[in-house]
Amino acid sequence: LALAAGGGVLIGVGVAALIRARLGVAPWDVLTTAVSDLTGVSIGVAGAVLSVGVYLLCAPFGRLPGWGNIVLLVGVGAAVDVTLALLAEPEPLAARAAFYGAGVPVVCLGVALVVRADIGVGPLEMVMLVATDRSVPLVRARVLIEVTTLSVGWLLGGALGLGTAGFALAAGPLIAGWLRALARVRPPSRARP
Repeated sequence: LALAAGGGVLIGVGVAALIRARLGVAPWDVLTTAVSDLTGVSIGVAGAVLSVGVYLLCAPFGRLPGWGNIVLLVGVGAAVDVTLALLAEPEPLAARAAFYGAGVPVVCLGVALVVRADIGVGPLEMVMLVATDRSVPLVRARVLIEVTTLSVGWLLGGALGLGTAGFALAAGPLIAGWLRALARVRPPSRARP
């Protein structure tokens, strides 16, 4: 539970840094920023509502959210909104690039912690599981999901930029690297009485 909660908070902090950088966000956040702009709700709330909607759409296909999903969406949503309230929007390009450069690995570390916790998945991962349950190859399913999410977000006016492509290219290797690093960390052994 602590890993999932910590991972959710890190994802939210990283997402907020990417939003403040104004260089482009992850494909999911192109959609959440668009929904936030259109509805007037915060980005954290928009992400949580969209997540719940996706989970509900997946339920008839046998993929039900668990308590880990709840922990994740609350942690991410709250962390995005709190961090956005605390972070000023930098003007110089160098400062924006620094926010972006910090945000990408922080999001990826958060994702790795959530994967390591193994108690729930994000909304896009839930859709991917529904597709793979129906024999759609994983890579094809994931590409289609990402492209669809990005396209809908872009059409609605989300925060698309060159950084979105950078995130898409960097996320896989960074998450894999964080997972390898986390696998080397051993939990503290308990002393026997």
